[in-house]
Amino acid sequence: MIRMNVPAFLDLQGDISDAEFARRLGVSRSQLWRIRGEKSAVGGNFIEKFMIAYPDMPLNANLFCQKCGANDTEEHGRHSGKDG
Repeated sequence: MIRMNVPAFLDLQGDISDAEFARRLGVSRSQLWRIRGEKSAVGGNFIEKFMIAYPDMPLNANLFCQKCGANDTEEHGRHSGKDG
């Protein structure tokens, strides 16, 4: 699951209002609130809008991948080619 790096995201917002930041990103204020409050993961649509709004901003500075559960490591980590 992809999440926002909230401190970096808040730095990016700076002093502009939530309404202006949401407008700049092309999302609703409620979606902005859910993402910023880590109530919602980030989807492809949001990532696309983020890249349009901030084309020079590296994604890895603002997004990170979060494992969903304990089975995630077993399902993906063991099949990385090391086991054959």
